[in-house]
Amino acid sequence: MNPEIHKEKINDLSGAIIAGGKSQRFGSPKALARLDHNSLLDIAVAALESLTSEILIITSKERIFLRYDIPVVTDIVPECGPLGGIYTALVCSRTRWIATIPCDMPLLNAEVYRWLYTCKAQDRPIVARSEFGAEPLVAIWPKSVAPVIESLLKQKKRDVKNCLYQTGAVQVDVARLMPGYQPDWFRNVNFKKDLEGIRRNRSRALKSQNKDKITLLVADHSKKAK
Repeated sequence: MNPEIHKEKINDLSGAIIAGGKSQRFGSPKALARLDHNSLLDIAVAALESLTSEILIITSKERIFLRYDIPVVTDIVPECGPLGGIYTALVCSRTRWIATIPCDMPLLNAEVYRWLYTCKAQDRPIVARSEFGAEPLVAIWPKSVAPVIESLLKQKKRDVKNCLYQTGAVQVDVARLMPGYQPDWFRNVNFKKDLEGIRRNRSRALKSQNKDKITLLVADHSKKAK
C-alpha cells in the first residue's frame, strides 16, 4: 500500500452516508443516537472527513438532518432500501469514485476505505469483506455503474448483494489481509441494546487501560525507591 495515501485526502473520491433506514428495530432515528459525546452520524462524518472534502447525507427523512452543515439528499427513487441510497449517492456525487458508509457502524475504521481504494479496478465496485461476509455499504463505488443500478431498481430488484454480482464487484477480504483488523469494526447498531453493549465494552476497556497505567506507575515508583 502506498504510504502517501494515508497522509492526504483522496481527490477523486467523495463520501456518502447512507442514513435512510426507518430505524424500526431501534425505535427512533438511530443516526441521531449518541455514543459518548457524538451522534452516530457525527462519527460517520468524521470518518469520511479524513478521506474527502465532499460528503453527502443520503436519506428519506431530510428534515431531521437539516441542522448539519452537510448537503442532504433525499432518495431519488424512494422506498428502495440501501440500494436506492447507493444509487442516489452515485447520481448526486461529482467524483468518479464514491465511498459509502452506513450510519450504524460507529466502530468502523476509516482506514478500511484507504485499503479499498488501493484495490480499485476499472468501473467495478470495491467492497469490504469481513468475517461476516460481504459488506456492501462499506464500499467504494464507481459513478459509472449508476445506470446498472437504475435498471435494477426499475425492475424492482433491490437486493444489494445481487447488485454486486450484476456490477462485477470486487470483494476485498479485509478481515484476512488488513493489518490491525478488528471484528468490531463491522458491528452494526440495530437495537438500542447494541449501542449499550458498545458503551459497556468501551467502559471496560477504559477501566482496564487505567488499571494498567496504575500498575506501571506503581512498578516505576518501586524501582526508584530501591
